[in-house]
Amino acid sequence: LTILTKPNLRVEICVVAYARVVDWHAYKNLEFVLSSTEQKLLRDRIGVVNLFDETMAVGFYELDLSDREQRFVAQEIVHLGHVEPGENMGDCTFNESDFDVPVSWVKGL
Repeated sequence: LTILTKPNLRVEICVVAYARVVDWHAYKNLEFVLSSTEQKLLRDRIGVVNLFDETMAVGFYELDLSDREQRFVAQEIVHLGHVEPGENMGDCTFNESDFDVPVSWVKGL
């Protein structure tokens, strides 16, 4: 993917590869090669839930909680942050303000 220069072509290759992927956990490595614009195009094409892998739920997430699929991913991230030991959800913000995940969100899972 790094030798290709056209963003739409890079995204199209990822879409085609998604239909043929065998190692779901390694697919995330393709996403890391894409620019943020290309990642958004890929999420729009395949869907944020389809691209979410709970075993590789690391990194930065910017989610729109008014969207059902993105709200599901947020729910999964909150759940994983609760069941895994240690500090798992740092630097959370909501509308560009610091945000602590309410305990009620964890109890509702």
